[in-house]
Amino acid sequence: MNPPGRNNFIVTFGIEQEKPWVAIEADLAPTQTCVEFIPTYFTPGTAQSGKREFVSPEVGNRDGAGVNVHAKITSFQGTTFWADLDISN
Repeated sequence: MNPPGRNNFIVTFGIEQEKPWVAIEADLAPTQTCVEFIPTYFTPGTAQSGKREFVSPEVGNRDGAGVNVHAKITSFQGTTFWADLDISN
């Protein structure tokens, strides 16, 4: 559980069609966790499955408070990822 009053987000990494992908979910409720979101990336028709199928190694998102979160996979080998994560106001 995330403390109230904080900017809550998750960054999810995966592999689709032998290519890495990354997604960011922002403005999470204090009780939401990544455990809730992981299955939605593999459920056909959800907004999250569309992100996975898009296969993007770089993504950015801005939450309702104006905090920017940007993630970029710089390299990967097998199932190991190296990534840059920037968080800024």
